[in-house]
Amino acid sequence: ETYYGFEGHLIIDFHGAIAGFTLTPASDGEREAVWELTEGMPSGMLLGDKGYLGAEFKAELLELKSLQLETPVRDNMIDPLPKSWRSQLNRLRRRVETTIGQLVERFNIQRTKGRTLWSLTNRMTRKLLSHSLCVLFNRNQGNAPLQLSKLIG
Repeated sequence: ETYYGFEGHLIIDFHGAIAGFTLTPASDGEREAVWELTEGMPSGMLLGDKGYLGAEFKAELLELKSLQLETPVRDNMIDPLPKSWRSQLNRLRRRVETTIGQLVERFNIQRTKGRTLWSLTNRMTRKLLSHSLCVLFNRNQGNAPLQLSKLIG
C-alpha cells in the first residue's frame, strides 16, 4: 500500500469565503502554492502565516504579482508595523484560521479517503463548495458569514 501526503492551501476573501484552493505534495514548500493561488489576482495585500516569512520572497511577490505579503513575525524579530496595524492584521488572519478550523471540524477535510487523484479532488471540491454555500446562505440571511452554527437549529 502507498500513501501520498498532500497539503491544502487557501485564499479567502474579506468575509471568510474561499476564493482559491490548491493541493500540493506534502514534500513541497508552502511558497510554491502562492504562485498558482495568486494567478489572475488583482494587486493588493496578501496575509500569510510564518511559513511565508522572508524578505526575498516578499520582494519577489511584490515585484512579479504586485502583492504586498504581510506575515506574523517571530518572537525574536523586530516588528516593522505599528502595534495597531499588527492587531488589525491578526484579526483578519483569524478569519483564515476560522475557515480552516471549520473545514477540519465540520467538513472533516483532512479525511478524504480518495484512492485516485480524481476522487481526491472531487471530494475536496465538494467539501469546499459546501463551506462556500454555508457562507453564502449566512450572508443571505443576514448572519455573520462564518457562523455556520446559525444555519442549523
